[in-house]
Amino acid sequence: MKSLILLFASLLVITFSFGQENKAHVELGRYDVIVNKVILQNQGFILVTGIPNQVGGRQNYDIHYFNADGTLAWVKPVKLEYGMNNRLTQTIVSPNGKNIYFIEMHASGYYDKKHYISHFTDDGQLKSFVIEGKEEFGNSLQSIFCDDNYLYYLATEDGNEYHEKKKATEKLILNRFKSTDMSYKRYPLNLPNIEPGSENIYWSFIGQKGDEKFLAAKTIDAEDVKNKFTIVSIDTEGKVVSKTAFDAGLTSEKFNRPSYTHSPQTYVENVVDVNYTTQYSRGVSAPNLPSTTTIRTVPTSGAFGHVTYSEQHDCFYVYGLFGPKPFRSVASVYEGFYIYKYDRKGMPSWKLLEMGSKQLMDEGLFRIHGTPISRTLLLLPTSGNTLSATIAFGEIVFPYQITSDGIAAEIGKKENTVAAYLGSTKESKSMAYVEKMEESKKVFYTMIQNTANELVIAFDSKKSTIDVLSFKN
Repeated sequence: MKSLILLFASLLVITFSFGQENKAHVELGRYDVIVNKVILQNQGFILVTGIPNQVGGRQNYDIHYFNADGTLAWVKPVKLEYGMNNRLTQTIVSPNGKNIYFIEMHASGYYDKKHYISHFTDDGQLKSFVIEGKEEFGNSLQSIFCDDNYLYYLATEDGNEYHEKKKATEKLILNRFKSTDMSYKRYPLNLPNIEPGSENIYWSFIGQKGDEKFLAAKTIDAEDVKNKFTIVSIDTEGKVVSKTAFDAGLTSEKFNRPSYTHSPQTYVENVVDVNYTTQYSRGVSAPNLPSTTTIRTVPTSGAFGHVTYSEQHDCFYVYGLFGPKPFRSVASVYEGFYIYKYDRKGMPSWKLLEMGSKQLMDEGLFRIHGTPISRTLLLLPTSGNTLSATIAFGEIVFPYQITSDGIAAEIGKKENTVAAYLGSTKESKSMAYVEKMEESKKVFYTMIQNTANELVIAFDSKKSTIDVLSFKN
């Protein structure tokens, strides 16, 4: 009896010492996983669940919409039409969270096969559409995004965005579909030409604010350690509204390093990312056996410095990793990261060059042993013009909190939590809870911090359940 009392007391300490409240409990189907998540910050979040590699039987995903306080608003099923080897799915959400698109298309049939589109409003109403792919959509789909009135496909006309010479004359197409009936209009964009050469990176979508959509091209100057960014904004009909250009250079003693970057705040789906490319290499096998093909993602020059537009802060951020000497493809040393903030006119607001702590530099996978694409740098705008920055490699992350005037505070090394730190601070109750509970390797945590509270999404892969816990700020 005494042992039972002690066990119950210990459970009370774990359950109540952090002041959390269980807001939602979701029972998933057997073998279901979280396929995608979209963090809407102060508006809530969306989870897509299902079995992405299922061969037969039930072929559908479920869309879960959660409110800002963590409660579950609704769940809707979406039927999948293509088999797992031919399926490409995207979940696109408007910046205010009121329009959600789940899009399924053929992985190799953007312009000649059907697109299945499920359009949800934030109250769970659904309209389903089927779009026939056609050549006028363009050859290579770059990005998919939406606003309150339209869904957009951004594509290159001939698919030459990687070609060193032909990208100079490549054109972008803005394909616009009206949200109410998917009526279609095509707008070729009149943008400045990209110069030939591997150091010049083709246009990509970096964000939006209302009817303005921002596109960026960049030139990477490795010798002068200077990146030049050209940013244009277009309206919903593809007309150029504004143009901004600025340089973002490091000091003469620091040199750019490639990094992988992504954001869980997926208002946009970058189907083609010109910062990276895929390499195929055929290996030699034993006699009478088929040869093997190795597929790997490698950085282009575009991975040596990134730019994004933050609607929340209404500014541009340039960011990347750096090291002490010019980059080499083997055994280049990494030292830290940089973040530069620019206003809408391209004027610098502040610049941060953060040397890695001893704890970070003691990690050999970050400092020297990792491949060029193995280090991720994640940047997430948070409230009060602050930022959350995270360096990730392997199963280790180093989160930082960046103040509104560009001062960094390292939170410290965290393990097995690559997707967990979304704007959380060192003192957060949710982080303390996750660190306490993280001994279970079958449970995966994602933490979200908004103005009202902190949320923890706990996915138990063994039990196939999702729990959402709320912690008061």
